[in-house]
Amino acid sequence: GAVAMDMDLAGDSPADGGGPHAGEKIPIVVEVCMRSTSTARQDDVRDAIEVYLEDLGSVIYAEGPLAMPSAEDDPYLHAHVESARVTDIGEDAQLGATLLTWMIEPVIYVFQLDEDGGGEEMDGEDDIATYKEWPLPNRDFHGQWEALVFDDDDDDD
Repeated sequence: GAVAMDMDLAGDSPADGGGPHAGEKIPIVVEVCMRSTSTARQDDVRDAIEVYLEDLGSVIYAEGPLAMPSAEDDPYLHAHVESARVTDIGEDAQLGATLLTWMIEPVIYVFQLDEDGGGEEMDGEDDIATYKEWPLPNRDFHGQWEALVFDDDDDDD
């Protein structure tokens, strides 16, 4: 019986890396837009952003741009990241609160915008565009995702 109890206690110790607040971390969603010229792997950029957030020491709990380091402070991020934004803030903490990095669980989405405009399908007789198609995510729509309207009507399928 004592051995089992000792094993349970060992799971709660700070030595497991979780620390006393491991179950209480606040998710912070960060959308990272890579530069169109970047050939870096998205996983490498995600890892670099995680390290950058740890090095910052704190994050403001609010939606908006996340300041990126200068070329002198972090040449890798400067070379590969165009912008980063904190998004999808919930009610896990007070809006505008300063959260220390040990309090947060970063959820990082890395993407690269397609620079090509939309392609048109033309009606052969009248040279009228019957539809236009864009590869996503696309530079034409960057910053406008919340304004897009999707038809929920399933009757037209």
